[in-house]
Amino acid sequence: MLNMQTFARLEDEKKSVQYDIFFCANRLSANTIFLTLPALENQPVKKKPQFHPCKTSGILCILVTLILLFFSSGCTIKPAVLKIENVKQSLPVGAVFDSAMDRPISFEELVAQLHQTDIIYIGEQHTNIHHHEIQLAVIKALQEKGLCLSLGMEMFDRTYQQKLDQWVSGNWDWQTFLKQVHWYANWRYDDSLYEGILKYAREHRIPIIGLNIASHITRKIAIGGIGSLSEDERAMLPEQIDTSRKKHRAYLESIYKMHLNMKRLKGRGSFETFYEAQCAWEDGMAQAISKNMADTKMVVIVGNGHIIHKFGIPERAFKRTGASYKTIYLASVHETVKQDIADYIWVTKPAVPARRVPK
Repeated sequence: MLNMQTFARLEDEKKSVQYDIFFCANRLSANTIFLTLPALENQPVKKKPQFHPCKTSGILCILVTLILLFFSSGCTIKPAVLKIENVKQSLPVGAVFDSAMDRPISFEELVAQLHQTDIIYIGEQHTNIHHHEIQLAVIKALQEKGLCLSLGMEMFDRTYQQKLDQWVSGNWDWQTFLKQVHWYANWRYDDSLYEGILKYAREHRIPIIGLNIASHITRKIAIGGIGSLSEDERAMLPEQIDTSRKKHRAYLESIYKMHLNMKRLKGRGSFETFYEAQCAWEDGMAQAISKNMADTKMVVIVGNGHIIHKFGIPERAFKRTGASYKTIYLASVHETVKQDIADYIWVTKPAVPARRVPK
């Protein structure tokens, strides 16, 4: 009988193989391959049935056939590694690369370095459960060192701060909490992805800080610019909004063009209003960090796009606080990233396909 750890390992290996086959399949020629299983019903009974993989396991037959086709077409399964530009060594799942030291480091080394840091930014791909497991592991390691922590989260806007305080105080069960913060009206990603982090924070009375601006504000800016907001809406914006960062602007212009090419921006305004919205968003979260530092070290949980190259939230928060900080970029295997994308690059398994709950 398989124990739970062995079962979990086998499931992870199965998902990894499925991902590699999917990745490899994209490189096959355009010829369509049709696989049909033999009809197993109404077959004559044989006295001495012979073993046949297609009759004993249709899934196994398909998997074996696909692998044979991939190899016969000149396609090989790509190694599950991450490549960093101008770094010869490819990194496997679990590796942590220190960009300043130009080498991989152990988890213990990472925690020792973070121990001396005021603000620790840990990025994420929102739907990647492996990213959330890593975030929790870092929070636990710092907490177990006896550090006084707070947790800043992009997932909540600042109007929910009292409800976050009530959660940490232990007032609600999980389902009540989700309703009180309107989880599926606001963030809308599967709540189980964040459940471990939020329950650990409550168990250890780690304050949770809502960093975000209410999403309807940034959406309005993206369409009509800041000038289209009412006085009450402008009062929800950060005191300073910096639109002068050239590298940040160039990065977001590439994102905007990608969405434009995919025809996702119909009726969404110009790049200028799009960029105004993004800067208001970044500076809004930076201001929330600066106003809630107190006497704690803050771990900040945000999407990778807000921390890459530090020109999103990190530099804006530093301008306000002068506090030391480090960024951890969580990168899935099969990606290629620049070495200066973050202070640390942590290699992870890819996300299992998931979607956001529609509005």
